[in-house]
Amino acid sequence: MSPSFTIRLPADLLEAMRRHKEINWSQVIRDFLYEYIKRIEEMNRMEMSKEILNKLLGLGVKPDDLTPYDYEKEIMIYNRMAEKKWKRLSYMTQPQ
Repeated sequence: MSPSFTIRLPADLLEAMRRHKEINWSQVIRDFLYEYIKRIEEMNRMEMSKEILNKLLGLGVKPDDLTPYDYEKEIMIYNRMAEKKWKRLSYMTQPQ
């Protein structure tokens, strides 16, 4: 069973909720809380992204260097990096 908690509601809000017994108010509140937490976490990620961007700019990285490549170029770069990693690892594991 899930934990529960209690909240205090103004009388007028409680009365309005009672007029709509067909609504699962627990689910409405759960959905709202999930959405609210999601927004808070997104704002935190945005703040962290801004901090990282400012650090990069402070280190001399140019904004143009941060522009993403198109999908095909990203795949090409990834494959080239994977190939170089494979060569490096296979060289290290060869008997001498």
